[in-house]
Amino acid sequence: MTVRLRPFAAEDAAPAWDIEKCCFPDPWSEKGLAEGFGSPWQYALAAEKDGQLAGYLFAQTAADEGELVNLAVSPDARRLGIGEALLARMLRENEKVRLWRLDVRCGNAAARRLYEKTGFRVVTRNKNYYTDPPEDGYLMMYLSEKGAADHAGCLSCGDRRDDAAALPASDRTAGAP
Repeated sequence: MTVRLRPFAAEDAAPAWDIEKCCFPDPWSEKGLAEGFGSPWQYALAAEKDGQLAGYLFAQTAADEGELVNLAVSPDARRLGIGEALLARMLRENEKVRLWRLDVRCGNAAARRLYEKTGFRVVTRNKNYYTDPPEDGYLMMYLSEKGAADHAGCLSCGDRRDDAAALPASDRTAGAP
């Protein structure tokens, strides 16, 4: 098995849409995926497994902040480290970004574990954040080492490793700090 990360390209939109429909109850459109890259503030990666699209990541950056807006891995390519590799490359290639944010469904424990493994932490739970189907969402943030120094003591984004302990037991992931 060979996995290769590369920039997302226009020809990836159709296979990405097939993955998108498998992964999300409210998928982006194929057109949305095709338009999800190309401007200087957008970042898009593709992961190939044995020459076939197996996953992708879309993020947006502005100044020293970034938002992970979409990450998906094909069901038949999960648990191979593809999601973690996409996230690691995003963080490495965008080292000017000091603060990253993302939203994740509360019921998506596997994604939450992946993000926590990469260094993201739950900041808050947003009631009814998702509408199709209705579900609460977690806002998660990641501070780079540079960002941690800049935001030390910041109540909204400082190092909040004890946040998971404050969540109801049903919201905690196994092994969360």
